[in-house]
Amino acid sequence: METSYRFGVLSYKIIGAVCALFFAGCAVGAFLARQYPPIAIFAFFILMGLYMIASAGSFEISESFITHRNLFGAYRMAWAEVQKIEFGTQGSIILHGERKRFALTPPSLLVGQAEARGL
Repeated sequence: METSYRFGVLSYKIIGAVCALFFAGCAVGAFLARQYPPIAIFAFFILMGLYMIASAGSFEISESFITHRNLFGAYRMAWAEVQKIEFGTQGSIILHGERKRFALTPPSLLVGQAEARGL
């Protein structure tokens, strides 16, 4: 039986929701104050917050592959395909394969089964 760990990035979802709600309030305030040009800038940040919520999703690590599922789809890379591992300065992990790249968030931001096991 293959062991797998599932975890998500709740902090990204919280930051995205706060961003979207805050700038939605700013946009409403600008509309009520009849200051229409700033609404376009606020709309950009609302969309960025919604993008963060939609793309956060969850990760699953098993003995044979790693998977990321979000509202845009599911992305999978087998461990056998990994040719190089790159560590970012902020703690992110990038797995490189042939014509593939899989980015993992920093382990300090992960919430789920992996957190209890010290992954």
